[in-house]
Amino acid sequence: LIKSPIQMFSPGDVQQFILLLMNAGKNNIPLIDIYGTMVSDSGTYMLKYVGVYNGINTGLNFDNALNESYKKYFRTYTNKEKAFLLFMKEKIGIDIELYKLKDDGTIEKKVLNSAKKVDTNPCQ
Repeated sequence: LIKSPIQMFSPGDVQQFILLLMNAGKNNIPLIDIYGTMVSDSGTYMLKYVGVYNGINTGLNFDNALNESYKKYFRTYTNKEKAFLLFMKEKIGIDIELYKLKDDGTIEKKVLNSAKKVDTNPCQ
């Protein structure tokens, strides 16, 4: 069995992002100023929260069960952007925007539409 990286934000990255959001909310820092970035050989992604402070689930337990759930999403959906966005919405319970920074310097916004498909919109 060959194991390979998923090349997307990990559960640990998500946990740190939520901690950043909670810290910002408690210190009256606008949540719009908080983001996370990860770099892999498949691209650079940025994560941005688009909810309100009250919408952050502060009781999440990032244990083996949540990690296994994360892996299951990536086994179920071949599109890693869809897998990640669905995991964040369904298991973490927060709405985020995912941005992909392309090699040519352009940026694409990735969001789930009502049919749970990933819409890609170029950023200006």
